[in-house]
Amino acid sequence: MTISEIQNALEEWHEANFPDATPEDMLIGVAEEVGELAHANLKRRQLQMPELIEKEKDAVGDIVLFLMNYCNLMGWDIRELTEKTWEEVRERDYQQVRAVYRAAEEEKL
Repeated sequence: MTISEIQNALEEWHEANFPDATPEDMLIGVAEEVGELAHANLKRRQLQMPELIEKEKDAVGDIVLFLMNYCNLMGWDIRELTEKTWEEVRERDYQQVRAVYRAAEEEKL
């Protein structure tokens, strides 16, 4: 399935299961899942528990679905938003930004 197909199918499923949900509900869901992702990542690294990678993957998938639902409720196409943002991001040269910042810091010394 494409991202657009998933977003469309999710919209139908979401309307049938959570007809009163709001965009704010989706943002709370994103925040909850980001917390779960951070917690699983922390515990995996601290406790050397590689099996927690599956919890991280699950949280990432949940975050994407919550964001798709948010976009659906706002009337946005997540593929279009992602493509537009990628076009902007890929033009950024963070190595150049770092070099300028380092040069400025060296001048202060």
